Amino acid sequence: MIFYRILFPKCLFLILLGVALAACSAPVEPVATARPARATEAPLAGSPTAIPSPTVPPTDAPTVGPVATAFEATPTPVPTPTPAGPLLPFVDEIGFTVTGHFGGVPQGLDVEGGLAYAGFGPRLLVIDVSDPANPRLLGQSEPLPDLIRDVDVAGGIAYVAAGKGGLDALDVQDPAAIRLLNPDQYYPSTPPPGADEVTVVGNTAYVVNLNHLDGVEHLLRFDVTDPAQMVFLDPQELQLNDSVAIGDNLIVVVGNSRMQLCAAANPAAILSETPLASGSYASRAAIQDNVVSVALAGGPNGVQQFDVSDPAQPVALGEPVAGDFMFINGVVTNGEALFVSSLFGEFGHCSSQITPFDLGGAPQAAASFDPQNCITELAVQDNILYVAGRSGLQLYDASDPANLTLLGHFTHPDGFHDAQGVAASEGLTYVLTAEGYSFDVVTVDLSRPAADRLANRLVVSERTLIDLLVSGDTLIAAAWMGGLNTLDISDPAAPQLIHETGDELATGDFFAMVVNGNVLYTPVIGEDLIGAIGAIDLSDPANPTLATVVETQNPTVYSLALGNGFLYALGQDITSQIYIYDVSQPLAPQPAGALPLPAAASRLAVVGNTLYASCDGWNCQSLFSIDVTDPQNPAIARQWQLSFGVQDMVSDGRELVYLVTSTALPGQGIWALNAADPANPTLAGYLSLASDYVRLKVVEDTLYAAAYDAGLYVVQVNR
Repeated sequence: MIFYRILFPKCLFLILLGVALAACSAPVEPVATARPARATEAPLAGSPTAIPSPTVPPTDAPTVGPVATAFEATPTPVPTPTPAGPLLPFVDEIGFTVTGHFGGVPQGLDVEGGLAYAGFGPRLLVIDVSDPANPRLLGQSEPLPDLIRDVDVAGGIAYVAAGKGGLDALDVQDPAAIRLLNPDQYYPSTPPPGADEVTVVGNTAYVVNLNHLDGVEHLLRFDVTDPAQMVFLDPQELQLNDSVAIGDNLIVVVGNSRMQLCAAANPAAILSETPLASGSYASRAAIQDNVVSVALAGGPNGVQQFDVSDPAQPVALGEPVAGDFMFINGVVTNGEALFVSSLFGEFGHCSSQITPFDLGGAPQAAASFDPQNCITELAVQDNILYVAGRSGLQLYDASDPANLTLLGHFTHPDGFHDAQGVAASEGLTYVLTAEGYSFDVVTVDLSRPAADRLANRLVVSERTLIDLLVSGDTLIAAAWMGGLNTLDISDPAAPQLIHETGDELATGDFFAMVVNGNVLYTPVIGEDLIGAIGAIDLSDPANPTLATVVETQNPTVYSLALGNGFLYALGQDITSQIYIYDVSQPLAPQPAGALPLPAAASRLAVVGNTLYASCDGWNCQSLFSIDVTDPQNPAIARQWQLSFGVQDMVSDGRELVYLVTSTALPGQGIWALNAADPANPTLAGYLSLASDYVRLKVVEDTLYAAAYDAGLYVVQVNR
């Protein structure tokens, strides 16, 4: 709560995780509004967020098994040119009810007395840490509209920086009955809500607000004399990559190789400006007892301290002390020691470390320590260091900063934190989660009460897994550019890993894998393959075999859809191309037809004899309906414009298509497309979710939304 996460390392980390997220998307014009719509509210119009689709570069990984001669689909039909169509109409006739929310990665964190207040995804959890060896949950809030980025507790009120939800105040005096005090609290219209950090001093709350769309940062002040009726005071624009620490009477702003000291009562009044090490692109600060400790990265990495008793003339306390870290994301101090956390992500994995500095006398850096936890937040109270991350909340004895000792570990009672993929079978839900250095599958019986909920965990792979699919008694966990892991779920409560991926097969894009009985269709990658689709035989799930390969002649296969005995593939180069394959013989797809599109679509879904193609907002904002009654002569029936980009598109196989979207405001959400009348589809309902990235699965009228750091949502569709 006393430091701000710099935009550049955050975006770099997420990009290297292999997912294209809204935090690093192309700028668009922001839309001013009060707060994101709740699940029961009518959706707000917003400008689209441009999200680049994940792509898979070529690799030399060979294919295995008896590979049939590749079929080449020749695009012969000429598309029906359509001008920019009308805006797709909205008719509010489909409702959504969130019947369950599970998991969530801890990010915001504050410790008061023997209680830890941590934002796990969109919920605030109160944890008893009076016995560090046995932390226990006391209560949790209802989900807020967005992820909880930061928490500061004062006077029995938890002030929460809730991203696009703005600044929320929750009464936590009774942890078993947490109450939101300001459900109707409004932000100023400019800037739009993007609350990332909050610190409360007296009756004033200071909020670092980041508009992720254009990277503009502000420091906002609120009068919180009455937490239920907070009053906005003023904004102060910050420079890009500035971080902020708040003292009792002083504001410390560090960034761009300089430190500014400002009066807390008037943030616009700069009392002094001090140069820092040249070239520092990432810095964080902590302030305690008139001493500011600044951690620097990008130039010489290390820590420098300043006496700020006279803010107009800060005095450097000795020379900077070198430290072994990059991409700083946390700095905390208890006056006796300083702890700096840093992290680096690559292809779904996260490496993080803590570098302690002993402040007794001249500061001295100890060896960096790896907590085996992808760190999101630090807090320190007395001699206990609290580390929040993808693996939960860890408590360390920090009385000897050079020898941190683990005292206790709190994990989410639902059995997982982040949800990167989901599948449902036989009444159980399987969640793909990434914690530490492995990708695991957690089996959860969501129908049971929390105290009696089954949550078995199986470590599957250290490779980056991208999704879960079900084929009979087989659970498929696909690796990005890696192949398949298969799990036997004939005993649903105890999956067994029966095939582990190796280098024998390179498969997979995030949105391009479908199951047809015992056959999996997926993009395959090889030195001599061009936009290839593989048919993988799963009849012996312990030995999946690549049976056939067909090539589309497009560099990338972006999406696959299955319906009426045909496989529909979307290839993309400069333009998009639909390829249709007859899969009446599942292991031997036969080319049936093809159709160029006038715009670069990226997602497919099929309902009856109509194929829908949509855009991710990066190349266009359109929805095409394509008549595939005659697969040999597909034709564009109509084109509509959308007010958002489509991240994913899933059909229920009957009459509804769900568009997983990313918009500037009100945030990530799900639109229901009523396709009962193919000639006149309508947007028929909207649900806002607290995530920038969602993988969606549909089982009849139940939606399972794996919302990454926000955890798992279970949603009932009300027709």
